[in-house]
Order: sequence, then C-alpha cells, then structure tokens
Amino acid sequence: MVPRSEALGSKIYRSRFVYKYKKAIGSIPARGKARWCVQDFMRDSSMQHETFAPVCRLETFRYCCAYAAKHDLEMAHIDINNAFCTAPLETPQYVELPDDLGKDYPDQVCKVTKALYGFDFSPRAFNQHLDKFMRSQGCLPQDADPCLYVRSNELGRLYVLWWVDAAIIIGDGPAVQQFRKAINKAEGGQFKVRDYGEPTAFLGLEIERNRAARSLLLHQQQYIRSMVERYDIDVTHPVPTPFALGVKLPAYDPEMATVDSTEYRSIVGSLQYAAVDSRPDIAFQVMSLARQLSAANVVHLEYAKRTLAYLSQTERDGCAYDGRLDTPQPEAYSDADWAAATNRRSVTGYIFMYQGGPISWKSQMQKSVAHSTSDAEIRALSETGRP
Repeated sequence: MVPRSEALGSKIYRSRFVYKYKKAIGSIPARGKARWCVQDFMRDSSMQHETFAPVCRLETFRYCCAYAAKHDLEMAHIDINNAFCTAPLETPQYVELPDDLGKDYPDQVCKVTKALYGFDFSPRAFNQHLDKFMRSQGCLPQDADPCLYVRSNELGRLYVLWWVDAAIIIGDGPAVQQFRKAINKAEGGQFKVRDYGEPTAFLGLEIERNRAARSLLLHQQQYIRSMVERYDIDVTHPVPTPFALGVKLPAYDPEMATVDSTEYRSIVGSLQYAAVDSRPDIAFQVMSLARQLSAANVVHLEYAKRTLAYLSQTERDGCAYDGRLDTPQPEAYSDADWAAATNRRSVTGYIFMYQGGPISWKSQMQKSVAHSTSDAEIRALSETGRP
C-alpha cells in the first residue's frame, strides 16, 4: 500500500472481493473461491490500450481429441491458479481497497504491478506473459489457432491447447511429462499449477476415453440434466427427434398467442451452447428457433422444449472418435435445401468428420435467394471450403 497522495493524477480503480462456489465436474473437485477483483466498468476514453486476447477454437480442441485417440497419445489437464496475477504490468495501477478493508486505511491505496481480475487489459497481459513462457519451452503458436502450441524434438510430439488459464496437453509420454514439470518449475515460481492428470472435462465438455479401445467421447450429460431441471421439462414421453418430421416453424402471426420472451430466449440460448459444443444433430433446429427470438409464440416454445426433451433422452450422445479407423485427413460434407424457408432462402449445412466423429459443423440461412438448386448447392460448398 502507498499513500493516496502518490496516486494524484492517476486513475484510481475501485475493487471488491468476489466469492463463488464451483461444482465438481469429472476429476475437478468442488471448491469455494474468493478473488480480489477490480471494478473496471467505468471506461476512460483518454486511456488507449489493446485488450484483445485469443482463446482456442472448439474445432481445434475436438480435432486434437480425435488425433490423440488415433495415435494413442498421452493427455493431461492443467490449470493455472490466479493466472492473471502472474502477468506483470508495463505501468503500475492504483486500486482502492475493498469496502470492508478500505475503511481502516482511508488515506492509502494499493499500487498494483501485476494484472488483476477486472482490468480490461488483464487477459491480454496474461496471454502475452504465457506466450513468452511457451516460446521459451520451444512451443510455437499455429497460424490457424494461436492458442495451439506445437513442439517436436527428441522427446517426441507435444501439443498444448490453451483456453485462458486452462490447458489440455497432448503428445508422446516423455514430452508431456517434461512439459508438466517445466511449467510447475517455471522460473521464479511464476505459475502455481493444478494438475488434474488425464482430462475428464474441459470447456464444459465431459471427456470419456478408453485407451484400450482407442476411443474418445465428448458429451454434455451434466449440462443437459441441469437444463432439464432448470426449465422443468417433461421427459416421461419418448421424443425420437428434435422436431416432428417435416415441421416448419410458423412465421410471426399477430393473432397467435405470444410467450414470455425471457424464458424462450433463455431456453434457445442454452440449446445453442449444446449445439455449438457437442450436438450437431440439433444445429438446424436451434438455428430455426433462434430466428424467432423477437416474436416467439406458443408453437415456438413448444418445439424449444421438445428439443430439450430430445437432448434429455440422448444426453450421452456427442462427438465420438474411433482411433482404429484409417482416416488420413478430415472429410467434409455439405448440403443445401432448395428454398425451403418461407422467405425462399436456402439453408447451408456442412460438417467435417475425422476418425468417425464431427469436428466442425454449421447450419445457417443463406444471405440471399438462390436462383436454382445448383446455385444453392454451390453456395453451400463455397461456405464449407472457406477458411
């Protein structure tokens, strides 16, 4: 702490303690967290600084999982504790003490030289700090995904995929073990690492791996169960498909009863998270439901709940990869329906498959009306091959 007079002419940030309870998932135990956070919600237009920091792509993570199953590679899950606080700041910042402590030191503030949670520039500062460490270990970021670091040396192959402060490490046994030791013994003890060993969960996805069978499954069973409980979905009746066969959601009709838009948007947003992470089988349905957010009626809500009931009855379905298959490269498939929507526009759909499981997929309305079936198909193919 320093006298408040030292901070004259500088911005002084407010702060508070934030408490959170994190539930257990897979091998990650439940725990309580307390964190000192800056309240950096008042932007100062005179302070210009970069704030962007990348995170890994889900497509990259799924591909790495399939690759690990195919080549029977080691996998490990680590997490850096209080990650942002390890990153040095170019310019010290001044922060008020939290209310429950500040009253005891009214004439003092904290001079902060490391990034804190709440600063808008903290994610970038930590990403740059982490990037320096990874490069010092001979790991280089890839152009397609700057959060995937790759190294190949006498210890074997190594792939490290970062999502902010959590990482999945994949590679040959000696390379993985060497990296786990290196990050735990980083110079000056700059990283305090929690090592969970073989991953069982990452980015909200549950991971089930059978190395003997060289198989790996990504699913969201716990998340789907929490959604069903939250929205009180009736799962007693069998629901074989998200939508009934041949159903098209009706457009806005002022004579049809509307529903609570907050509930509808919440359900569709929850479905969208599942559709993006592990369930390509509901991508088209979620796209159709999301187009009705501004004026949803009882029919739209009924089908949103039906889709959720379908997920409940297929909760362990997801992205399954079989390492025994001989798949040298990902395979892509694209399709388009010919002007099936009420506005006469076609829907583009594509999916990339590797080792028998989906890597990347999309279902999206085309931007304009196609002139023919060939036109619609070519547009879908172009979207599939676009970088």
